[in-house]
Amino acid sequence: MPARTWNPGEPVIDMETGEPYIDENGDLVEVAPNLKIDASDGRRYDGDDVANAAWYRANKYEGETLKDRTIGVPYDRVVLGQPEVGLAVAAVVGEVRTRTPGIAQVVGVVATEFSPNDRVLRFRATFLKEDGGEVDAEVTTQ
Repeated sequence: MPARTWNPGEPVIDMETGEPYIDENGDLVEVAPNLKIDASDGRRYDGDDVANAAWYRANKYEGETLKDRTIGVPYDRVVLGQPEVGLAVAAVVGEVRTRTPGIAQVVGVVATEFSPNDRVLRFRATFLKEDGGEVDAEVTTQ
């Protein structure tokens, strides 16, 4: 049985710029389970449907998404200025876990960078999918 696409129609995100990934032909590339893209510039993009959706949600301020103002991390209340990396990570991971279609659980979370005043948090984690699959991802908030 083929893997379910949890976030169909969402674009692959260039996680360095936050922009949708456009291929060499000028086409917007959409997510797919376990998709990896080797670009002509030598970079590798994680086009997994759940990993991209998690990155998107981790990079939104609460209220920033017009069609659903409840999506997003409460950076102003919980993360910015927070000296305790554990609380900041818990807030971001909690948003990702509860708001990302297809994620059943987030495990193995390791924070690798934290700069609360700059709104930068980088962590590695494994996303366990509701269909039994899993994907390892690195998420950096910008």
